Amino acid sequence: MKPSQCIVSITIVFWVKGVSLSNDKVFQTPSELIKEPNSEATLSLEHQIPSYDTILWYQRSAGDTSLKLIAYMYYGNANVEPSFKSHFNVSGNGQTRVYLHIGKLGHPEHSAEYFGAANVVLSSLKIQQSPENLLIKPGQQEARLECFHGDNSFPYMLWYRHRSAAGGRPRDMDLIGLLHYENADVEKTFATERFNITGHSKGRAQLTISNMKPADSAEYFCAARSTVCHLLRLLYKKLQ
Repeated sequence: MKPSQCIVSITIVFWVKGVSLSNDKVFQTPSELIKEPNSEATLSLEHQIPSYDTILWYQRSAGDTSLKLIAYMYYGNANVEPSFKSHFNVSGNGQTRVYLHIGKLGHPEHSAEYFGAANVVLSSLKIQQSPENLLIKPGQQEARLECFHGDNSFPYMLWYRHRSAAGGRPRDMDLIGLLHYENADVEKTFATERFNITGHSKGRAQLTISNMKPADSAEYFCAARSTVCHLLRLLYKKLQ
């Protein structure tokens, strides 16, 4: 009988539909890792985009549509979410390459999909989101949020929902949808008549939520970007 092993298989896919960059801009290594239980695994994401200063790592568990932020590296400053600090760490530099370190492989929560995202903190790009806070009164049926930046170099506008999880579990971040110029693409979990994205991605975009429910209480935020994310899938298996 062969000893139990952890298989880390890494597959590249695009996270955001319709967004692409050439392979010399964003890439990951290695293509495959085989590790023993209780050993460590290291995934890396590298980009060659001079204006980008941040790399983020996300986890999506099996059967879950939401992304959980594990950590991010802004320049050389690492920030790991409290719920991941016991088994996860990051190193490197957000301007070039960042490593995601996973310790003691074998925990069930390690079997998941891992997303690495290269991004830029838009200090020079002024993004205006309004209103800052919106209190929905009983009986109110619709909420409307707006985002504006006016920079032609960022052709994609994305809307996210961020909800705190109970019991100290990781915070959930869901991609609602994106707007490419005037073409909206809403994620399947939000592709109902209740969530609608309109406007223009290079100017002013709106997120409208109809038939409001208590579960809609969350933080909503927008992002202007022109980047690609890679999906890295880590599987834990016992080989017989």
